Amino acid sequence: MKVNIDYKRSEKVNNSPDSISYQEMTADYINYACQAVYKDGLDGSKRRIFARISRKLDECIEQKGEEIELEEAEKDFLKKMFSDDKFKPNPAFAKYIIILEDEIASL
Repeated sequence: MKVNIDYKRSEKVNNSPDSISYQEMTADYINYACQAVYKDGLDGSKRRIFARISRKLDECIEQKGEEIELEEAEKDFLKKMFSDDKFKPNPAFAKYIIILEDEIASL
């Protein structure tokens, strides 16, 4: 899965000293979706799947990587999470999250 996704931020935002990387944005949006869908926390198998995804994202951020390789269970987890009716992104982030949703849908 591509992690270094061009979220089409304005140049002003991209050049800000407080700006985070696209990899960090991807990880943040995945965490945001998980918190929205699983408000009561994750059960055993989902917790393990999410932990594996999180580790891969952290490594990608540290290494300034482009992509992470996902297992089928990880792909399914992300697809289900981003299509869940409980996931209602804040309108301020919707224009960015839809770009990530498209990436996840193509897995």
